[in-house]
Parts: sequence; structure tokens; C-alpha cells
Amino acid sequence: MNFLNNSPNKYSNDSTFNNELKEIKSELNRYIEIIFSGLSEDFYKKINPQVHININDDLVSSPEESSVDSSIELEFRTVNFKGKVSILSAIQDGFQEYNNQKDFIQELFQILLNRFQAYLEYKLERRDRYSIFYMFPSEYSAREAIRHLLIHQMFNADKIFLLIHQMFNADKISQYCDPFEICSRVSTLLSEGEACAGKILFLKSNLVENNHNFIRLKRDIAMVPEEIRKIRKILGTTEEKYYLVADGYKIYGLLSKDGVEGMGNDIYYVEFKRQFYWQLGKISGDDFTALIDIKYSDIKFPKKRINEQELGGKIEDIFKKECDVSKLTKIIEKMIDQKHGTMLVILDKESSQSESERLNTQNFAIEPIELDPDSCLDLTNIDGSILLDSFGKCYGLGVILDGEASEKCDISRGARYNSAIRYSEKMKMKKILIVVISEDGMIDIFPRN
Repeated sequence: MNFLNNSPNKYSNDSTFNNELKEIKSELNRYIEIIFSGLSEDFYKKINPQVHININDDLVSSPEESSVDSSIELEFRTVNFKGKVSILSAIQDGFQEYNNQKDFIQELFQILLNRFQAYLEYKLERRDRYSIFYMFPSEYSAREAIRHLLIHQMFNADKIFLLIHQMFNADKISQYCDPFEICSRVSTLLSEGEACAGKILFLKSNLVENNHNFIRLKRDIAMVPEEIRKIRKILGTTEEKYYLVADGYKIYGLLSKDGVEGMGNDIYYVEFKRQFYWQLGKISGDDFTALIDIKYSDIKFPKKRINEQELGGKIEDIFKKECDVSKLTKIIEKMIDQKHGTMLVILDKESSQSESERLNTQNFAIEPIELDPDSCLDLTNIDGSILLDSFGKCYGLGVILDGEASEKCDISRGARYNSAIRYSEKMKMKKILIVVISEDGMIDIFPRN
């Protein structure tokens, strides 16, 4: 990230002024990189956020002679897409894999700009060594930075945290009504041996009081460390039909999924996916959009799903016209939701039949059937791969693949990944496509080229 000055102003040659700007540049540079590299290294490299500063000519070095706040304007730009354009335009026009997070990213950028603006004004007025890192949590990490923003932006349905922030210092917030920390702690708990699952909506209470699908708790459950086991237990009621409903500092009821319809846009929710893993998302009409994943309290953008157009093109490149692109794409899309990860091997019809027979002791061979995409999650819920032909017919379940050792294998990756490499190398003279979905959500497609 670069800290850019607009057209030269009358203080461009002021060495003191420019040295102060260089200090600010260094701090902003470091902070932006940590936040957005932490969320997604890929996002940071592609978007390459840059802070652009406009300094009006009436800015002077003496605060008595000029008002700094009317003389400085900051904005984010990217130079990686069609020159210097706005971040949001770049996401919408060129980096559509982040389009689902566009509003969330906009809010983060806006919060950061407001903080940077206040810091810059303070720094130039006071001429002191006040660092931007004092304006954020003291622990210097993407997790702490985003966590702080989430507390004040996403979870404060009744703006309670603005009041808390005024009443207490920032350290007290981490000890009192911190939904981010509470959700992270709840996600660690097992209940009767089962990992955490369930959902919480963040809504003002007046939005649901008259909803006939709403169940009011007689006693609220405070979102504090002392109540996390109680929160974990009542989450067990929300795995299918219901959501817990909270206002940012207490849980006060349950709302059925039918009751969410017609509630309007921009409703934030938390979904507990499995132990140590929860997700923050937003409901806009009928769309449920995952904004960020929190795994072991580490914050990342969700792994992007496969681009259907790119996937379809790859299938056509391999199998030419001897395939059902639409059906295979739907099957793969469905399999991405397999919680424990899975693997799909697609061969031409003749090879699928012969491989099912060759590996007959290493798979549950079946009479070929047309695979229904809605059945994928059940059929891939066991170890091993699922074997299909290029028209979506299934020949084997739980297939254990073979192959020779390969230099392309990576010991840092799992068994599925390396098994796919070995098998694709063995079958490189055949028309083959292997899709590996790891337990952590990472997606790999072989062959690479």
C-alpha cells in the first residue's frame, strides 16, 4: 500500500510536514496490510488497497490559523484494476469472487477511514508521537483489529457498545458483553459429545415482539462468560427450524425460519458450523451471505466457491462434447457443503466402468446410477472418493485410489490431496477430472492445467 498525495500544495516542500506524512504512511501501510492480509492474502494481493489523501491549500502547520478537519480527505483506491479506481468498483467489476462481501468490506473500509481521518487530524494538530495503534486494541493482529470493528459495528444491534465504550475503557469491553469472544468460546464446547451447531440472529427486540413465529424467553441470557454453557445448551434448539435471537448483549428469544421472511435486509447472524468454527453472515431478502469465517478465533474471508463458468470450461476442455456440464457442476457445487471433506473422480464412461472393476476390492462398486445432486452429501459421507462418468453416472462409492509416489505430492497437505495427485499422475493418459474438497473448505482441482 502506498500513501499518496494529491496534486502538490504549498506545503509540499515543508520538510517537517512531509516527514510527519511519511510516519503516518508507514503506520497506515502496516496496519492495512495486517488487517486485509489476515482476512485473505489473496484479497490483499488482488485488491492492493491504497490510501489516497487530498490536502487542501489552506492547510497550514499552525492549528491556530486553520481547521485541519476541513482540509484533509482520505479515500481508498486500488491500482491493480484499470488504474486508480474505487475499491468497491474493482470488487464489483473485476474481482467478483468478493462480491458477496462487498457491503461488509465497504463497512470495514469506512470505519478504517474514519479512524485514520481522526488520527491524521490529531497527529497534525498536536504534532506529537501519538501512534495509530493506540486507537485499536493493543494486541497487534488482524484478529484483534477485526474483532474490535465487529464488536462496534456488527453486534451492537441496540448500539449498546457505543454506550459501554463511553462508560468503560477499551480493556473493559473484552471483559463485558463481548459477543465475538462469547461466540468463540461457545464454539469450543461439546454437548453430550456433539460439536457446536446452531444459529443466532442479531435483531432489535422491537422488530420481533409482534411476530407470531417469535418465542420470548422469560429470563434473558446475558452474553457473558458465566453463561456460555447455558448458551451452548439452548443452541441445541436451533439446528433445524429456529434461530436464537440476541440484541448484542443478551439472548432474549427464538424465531422460526418462517418468521425471518419479510424482516427486511441487513440482518446479521452467527452460524456455528462445528467445534471451534463459526461464521458471521448477513440476510438480505432471501439471500444468506457468509461474510467471515472464524476458526480457532482466527478471522478469514470464507473460501470462495468454485466459479461455475471456469469449472464448466475445464470440464468441456477435458471431455469435449462427451459430458453433461450442467449436471456435473451442480454435483460439485453440492459436494462443497460436505462438512468432513470429500473427493470426486470423473472419468469417461468406459474408464469409469473399468476402474470400478479394477478397484473392486477398494470401493463399494454399484450398478451405475444417475446421481442426483441432492443425494451427494449422503453418498460422500464416508471415506474415499466417489467415481462418476462425464455424464454424472455413479459407478463406485468410498473408492480408495492408488498410484505411485510423486514429486508433486505435498506433505503439508492431507491424504485426499496427495491421493488425488498420485491417481491423476497414474491416469494422465485418460480423460480425468478430480475435485478435492478438504475438511477446512479448501478446493483443489486436478489436473492443474
